[in-house]
Amino acid sequence: MTTPNNNNGIALIYFKVAYTCENAIFEVPTNICTKNLIEFAKNKAYETFQIDPNQEIEIVEAGQNIPGIRASEDAPAFVGEFDVTVREKFNGVYTNLAFYVRFR
Repeated sequence: MTTPNNNNGIALIYFKVAYTCENAIFEVPTNICTKNLIEFAKNKAYETFQIDPNQEIEIVEAGQNIPGIRASEDAPAFVGEFDVTVREKFNGVYTNLAFYVRFR
């Protein structure tokens, strides 16, 4: 889903608008906390996918296998933490990391 980390503190992470074919790869700094990842991704999504800024969106980690959830897009929104960086959360491995941008 994503391309490998380029070792410059940037991960190339795949983002897709839920239930559409719209997708993009965002260059995400790996030293930001996961709470800031959510805001970073939302800002990039508004710009990249030309989403109305008045439309509320949320970020959902792809690939969650939750019983009773019919599709990965329906999984709970990603909840970040102020004391955990992207690099720490994902152990520096971004190869299969992807997120949905879902309208609320």
